[in-house]
Amino acid sequence: MENLFDLISYLNTWCETNGVYFCAGPEHYNNIVVDNTIYENYDLILCVAFNMIPQYGEAGVIGVTYQGSIALGRKREITDDEQTESTLDETFMQKYTRRLVDLTGMLNGILEGLQCEQDAYIDSCTMNYVLNKYDLNVDFVNATVSIRFEAN
Repeated sequence: MENLFDLISYLNTWCETNGVYFCAGPEHYNNIVVDNTIYENYDLILCVAFNMIPQYGEAGVIGVTYQGSIALGRKREITDDEQTESTLDETFMQKYTRRLVDLTGMLNGILEGLQCEQDAYIDSCTMNYVLNKYDLNVDFVNATVSIRFEAN
């Protein structure tokens, strides 16, 4: 990554390029943004919240580690010509087969892309399902990660 302190801008640009709605910052900011947006225009939502840990050497910053969460969510989809939507009435297995299994693969692809395209090191990653998130009731796959970038 060219600017070690600019992961948020990189992810924002990635979302714009791929038609994904982007929310950054603490959870209460995301709740306001997600619920005040015409969500029907967006299939996917990527939410991120990170702490930065710079590593210093004799010449200044030699690397930055981002610790926090990156979550990919979806409210509705079309499966087998049927439109489904995340609601409180769905069973876990309905949520899983309709969106969570796909979201897990897509989130893994985002992390692998950071490794390949931005020379990131994924030092740790724990994924979990976050269901009916925010007032909008969006289902997410969340990754608690430690992502490291080193200066060239």
